[in-house]
Amino acid sequence: MSCAASPRSTCLTRRQIFGLFSARPIGSTNPSDFPPSITPSRQPLTASASLYGIALEWKENPFEWSAPDYYEVHRNFHGGPWSDAVMGMRFAAVAPKQTRVTVFSSITPRNVLGSLMAKSVVSPKSSQDMQKIMLHASQHLSNRVEPMLPNLAATPNREEALQLGLKQLHASAAPKDLSRRLEIWLRQSPDSALTHIRPWVIAREWTADPWKVLSLFLEATRAGLFEFRWEVLCPNCRSTRGEHLKTLAAVPSHSHCELCQIRFDARFDQSVELKFSVHSSIRPVPHAVYCLTGPGDKPHIVGQAIVPPAADKDWTLNSFAAPLRLRSPNVTGTLDLTPEWMASGHGWVVRADPQGFATARGAGKPGCIQLQNRLPHPVQFVFERTAWNQDILTAAQVSGWQEFRDIFPAEVLSPHEQITVGSQVFVFTDLKGSTALYEEIGDPQAYGRVRDHLVTLIRAVRESHGAVVKTLGDAVMAVFGTLTDGLNALDSMHRGLAEGFNQPRQHKPLVLKSSLHAGPCLAVNANGKIDYFGSTVNRAARMVECSSGQDFVVADSVFHRPEMGDWISKHSATAEPLEVKFRGIDPPAKVWRIKAGSTPP
Repeated sequence: MSCAASPRSTCLTRRQIFGLFSARPIGSTNPSDFPPSITPSRQPLTASASLYGIALEWKENPFEWSAPDYYEVHRNFHGGPWSDAVMGMRFAAVAPKQTRVTVFSSITPRNVLGSLMAKSVVSPKSSQDMQKIMLHASQHLSNRVEPMLPNLAATPNREEALQLGLKQLHASAAPKDLSRRLEIWLRQSPDSALTHIRPWVIAREWTADPWKVLSLFLEATRAGLFEFRWEVLCPNCRSTRGEHLKTLAAVPSHSHCELCQIRFDARFDQSVELKFSVHSSIRPVPHAVYCLTGPGDKPHIVGQAIVPPAADKDWTLNSFAAPLRLRSPNVTGTLDLTPEWMASGHGWVVRADPQGFATARGAGKPGCIQLQNRLPHPVQFVFERTAWNQDILTAAQVSGWQEFRDIFPAEVLSPHEQITVGSQVFVFTDLKGSTALYEEIGDPQAYGRVRDHLVTLIRAVRESHGAVVKTLGDAVMAVFGTLTDGLNALDSMHRGLAEGFNQPRQHKPLVLKSSLHAGPCLAVNANGKIDYFGSTVNRAARMVECSSGQDFVVADSVFHRPEMGDWISKHSATAEPLEVKFRGIDPPAKVWRIKAGSTPP
């Protein structure tokens, strides 16, 4: 039996509509009134649901999709009224910002009851619900209406606890307009929207400053409206199936993905994510995971195809601007794909054989790929972006922000764990001639000036979304999530000292020496605080001695990064190369001494 909703055109782009429908559970395209409960185990996965009291259980095969053109899934039922079902959607651009969406499903009955239910229950219900969803999708994407798709449960809030939390939130430093919006969102959202909350996504939907939204969620957590969800993401599926961790101290250095069957290291700057969930005292909601094998849970995958044993499949892959990686749980090794590879002017053949993946020139048009499986078992071809999702709030970002450290000082790593950080930005500072300053003006006045200078530096770190790891006398070690934030903090430090309390003084002005480095390191618990160790930290600390004052020093590897070039150009900065020999480190290293010119408006 086949059924399809009437194609409908709306004022939406194809990517918008694909993203909306692939990202949310849509009960009308499932042979069930309720989202399925999926049990991860060794592939294949088993899913179960209930339809009018009839228990359903099926093999959840991996979805096939090519964003933003289509997706579909084939499900094999274990008993019940049906033997299998194929369902999905196709998206076709018919005009600028207009998309035709075709919903299809094909159900094979196992008996007369299955045939009757497919024709009289599933088919009309799917069509009716899909029309409602399409109308709401148009309103949501065109007019910013809050999404509330059909059949999504909304457990009533516990009003007394909600009012108590809101009162504390409104009394905090959180922006009042965002606090009011959060209250409306808490009251109107379905249960599924209040678990696995990503603040960066909320900020984008609200068109608000991401750091202000994060600050709002931190204050709301302190007020008892939300609770933390630390999750360790698998580098393959970029998701987690284990229990959420309530504290950072519970995050292990190594994890195992039951779905992908791989063991991996936790990466503080990539795979350790902070999410939020409504507090159970406000609204008890189930922490379900939807779309386990579909595109909604894997936005980093742009296409996925299943090819039977010893078979070929023609495939279309849309053009892409960033590198992709081809991998498969059924094939050894991976294959890196570049935008130039896609834009080569001809089609390609991608073959899976016992040695791994191989490519050859094909006869088709650009974007046309013939997938060849030369193995005796099905092969799942996965085309994925190598860059991680920018919506992920990593542990490195949030723990490297002073406001988080101030609000939740107890959120630290376990003293027994060392977590890998793939890339972290470090800034070191020191005062030039501070010892002579004490001799010149006396201890009380000198201490006061050094204290004032530290206040200026800490303010600059905080305003650039960084955190002070520690101070040693008049020296500061700070950490940042991005190179641009670290550079902006250094510029603010130097300008703050030049424009602030140095001017009116009769004594010599304070001269700031500083350095910046970025690279891998280890995050650890040192005396109850998050600290960092490794060669990147060691070099950053030693480079500060290369600064002559009123400038900062960066490593050669940092100097050649695109963000550095943009910053130098924007600030009319000058760069002087130096070759230095650090004690205990071979060979000599090249560094650059940077002096900013004018600060951009």
